[in-house]
Formats: sequence, structure tokens, C-alpha cells
Amino acid sequence: IEGGNFNNAVKAGGLIGETQVEGSEINIVNSYSQSSSVTANVSGLGDEYSGGLIGRSDVSLFGLPQSISNIINSHANTDVSSNANGGNYAYAGGLIGENRVSDNGARINILRSYVNGNGVTSNTYAGGLIGVNKAENDGRILIQDSYARLNNVSSSGDVIFTYAGGLGGYNST
Repeated sequence: IEGGNFNNAVKAGGLIGETQVEGSEINIVNSYSQSSSVTANVSGLGDEYSGGLIGRSDVSLFGLPQSISNIINSHANTDVSSNANGGNYAYAGGLIGENRVSDNGARINILRSYVNGNGVTSNTYAGGLIGVNKAENDGRILIQDSYARLNNVSSSGDVIFTYAGGLGGYNST
């Protein structure tokens, strides 16, 4: 699965490119992705999000009482890569490239989920399970009973900073 070369943001996922939840709930339960690789590359302006299951998960309220994204008992068996050019950012995660919650009452729950594969690579952010977790304005991200079993997680590039981690590449609040 390849996101392609575009002059905009690319979101590539083994199951879903991007989930957006605004004032509702999405449940991904007992789901899996099995492919040789998931790749996102942008040749012009734009960021790249690639994940073995989901490229990007975005949960916000927009004035509504709550928004929830649940990923339960799900897994990916794949290699993931994401590479940005021209000073853009690349988010690669074995399960999800980027989790973003932006409001109090917005939540992402990842329960009993995992990834197996050879590796996750990026030239900016790489995480064995999640490339980047961003919880803003009291939003909540819960990762419980989940793991990554990979041979390699790496991030290297020509940008000022690169991040890599066995479970998460970067966490921000």
C-alpha cells in the first residue's frame, strides 16, 4: 500500500488512511491489516502519515459534548515507512502514524492491540506502535495492554530533529 507522491498531505494506512471523529464515536474492533508494507511519500509541500492500521486519527469536539475513537483487539503485520521532503514532517507508526486529540472530552483509547513486522522508518517521527501522540486542551489518549514487536524502529533525515521510540516516537501535551 503506497500513499503516493503528491503536493499535499498523504495519509496511508493498512486499513484506513485517516479517521476523523467530531462529536461522535468510532469503534475499530477485532480488525487487522496484513500487507508487505505501508508507505507515504510527498514530493512537494505537505506532511506524510503512515500506519500499519491507520495513517492518522484525529478526534475533536467542535462544541459537542464528547468524541471518542476506540481501537480494540486490533493489530497490523507490516512494515511502515514515511519520508517527507522540503522541510515537511513524516509520521510513521506500526499501528498509527499520528494520534491527535484537541479538546477536553475528546479521547482516543487503544486497548489490547499490537504490531508485528520488520520495522518502522521515517525521516522525522517513528514509533513502534504510534509515531506521534498529541493531546491538546485536556484531550486524552490511553494506550493499554498494547505492544510493538519489531526488529527496527529508526528515524534519520536532513531535518533539524528526528525522533524514534519502541512504543512511541514523540508524545506532546
